[in-house]
Amino acid sequence: MSQVLLFRLEDKVMGVLAPYVRETVVLGHQSMVPGIAAVFSGLMTLRGRAVPVVHLDTLLGHVVEPYDLGLILEDGPNVLCLPVQDVIGYQRYDDLLPENDIFNPIEFNYEDVEFVSMGKLVNFITSRLNVV
Repeated sequence: MSQVLLFRLEDKVMGVLAPYVRETVVLGHQSMVPGIAAVFSGLMTLRGRAVPVVHLDTLLGHVVEPYDLGLILEDGPNVLCLPVQDVIGYQRYDDLLPENDIFNPIEFNYEDVEFVSMGKLVNFITSRLNVV
């Protein structure tokens, strides 16, 4: 059994394992970083720390929407912000969650959900940030 936070990006319902979720914030100023991959909208400051803002819309092949909310996710030393349209809430998921790709389709209470593999997402982001 796993706790999953469900959130929305336009017409998609997404989910991420609850232990990775630290907080929800109102997105404010973001510093642009020249030459950075399109998946990043920039960096935001959170309690004195620079946090990359990562648009899942771009990874899904959608137009980036200007969302006002951000999910702060943390995996060990890796912290990132995902802009989201809204937060649906926490739900229990009883089956084993797939983590083959960044996005893994699952059926959740009769609704199609894209489960986000935090490990795969962090690896992808780290590879893009380390390119100079």
